[in-house]
Amino acid sequence: MKIFKNKIQFRALKERIKDYDIKRIVIITGAGISAESGINTFRDNNGLWDNHSVYEVARPEAIELTPEIFFKFQNERAIDMKNKVPNKAHKKLSKLEEKYHVNIITQNIDNLHEKAGSNNIIHIHGTNSEYKCTHCTNKGIYQDNIYGEECLECNKGLLRPNVVLFKEQVYDLYPSLDMIEKADLFIQIGTSGTVYPVAGFPEYTKALKINISLKEPDNEHYFDFNFKGKATKLVSELIEILLKK
Repeated sequence: MKIFKNKIQFRALKERIKDYDIKRIVIITGAGISAESGINTFRDNNGLWDNHSVYEVARPEAIELTPEIFFKFQNERAIDMKNKVPNKAHKKLSKLEEKYHVNIITQNIDNLHEKAGSNNIIHIHGTNSEYKCTHCTNKGIYQDNIYGEECLECNKGLLRPNVVLFKEQVYDLYPSLDMIEKADLFIQIGTSGTVYPVAGFPEYTKALKINISLKEPDNEHYFDFNFKGKATKLVSELIEILLKK
């Protein structure tokens, strides 16, 4: 039934976009697109990592309260992600740049969009392929097991991942909203639609809105088209339609 419904919606989408002058596309991506590259989400395994709650290894307080656990988790996660490769969905999205102006706003902290060849990317939750100091402005490219080491620039802070931990502010919020407001087409891929402020982004655009996810996202009501299934399959079909428009 799900496949049949997707086919009907793709036919309707083909007809709908005939009347749209699409130049600017904004794409929001979440954990669902990287899951098919073997990257687990923070909430996998019942919200536990090595028997520790993710709130104990992914919040700022953990740097001081449980530093050994925090840095061990962050190093292992960064090394694992560094070895992952982009899947078909990542690669197909990069092809859109051949015809459209495309901005990707990703909630994922991996760099699979970059590896796939996409150019205009905002990591609104940061990326663990970079480090930053807990005390000064020192930032750089991640090297294996560097998290937890003393910062050589200030000799006061420790190196941590340049990611948004629980209760920290997202990055580049206003540039993201500006892009979304100017978009002609807004696509959301692989997100549950529960994490704010990103879940509310569709509200800021009058563009045609398309969602692709395994399950209905909490913000499903914003979208003109909702496709349910794996990103690798559905993104490929969507991109083919857009490239042939």
